[in-house]
Amino acid sequence: MLFSMANIIVMMFLTIALTAVMMLIPKLIAPNKPNEIKSEVYECGEKPFHGAWFNYNPRFYMIAVIFIIFDVEVALTFPIATVYKSWLKKGSGIIALTEILAFVLILGFAFLRLWKKGDFEWNKDVPKYDSKSTNKLKEYI
Repeated sequence: MLFSMANIIVMMFLTIALTAVMMLIPKLIAPNKPNEIKSEVYECGEKPFHGAWFNYNPRFYMIAVIFIIFDVEVALTFPIATVYKSWLKKGSGIIALTEILAFVLILGFAFLRLWKKGDFEWNKDVPKYDSKSTNKLKEYI
């Protein structure tokens, strides 16, 4: 028992030491000559023509989040699909089928809700905010 703990402590020490050495060596041997050109923002070899802060269209974010949600579905169904045949042999196939159908049904309802809401429309009109149209804004949200 004590020997096992010693192995863990030695490995932790070696990991910390190796990390420290790997971070220290470049600081010691790398040249450090900062100048104005090196501190400019690098953007694919092009000189930046405007500031980094600008309005970002939230549709890009929504499409990315929707893609991630439905992409994770495949990652979560894959383990059940791989063990389904062995579960059938054990007599637990109906449990796996129920789990996967419930999962796909919930995601199907989410997909239909997003479709009905119009989140898949790329050129969706976003209502302008003013004090008279707060009801329209609440409907949109």
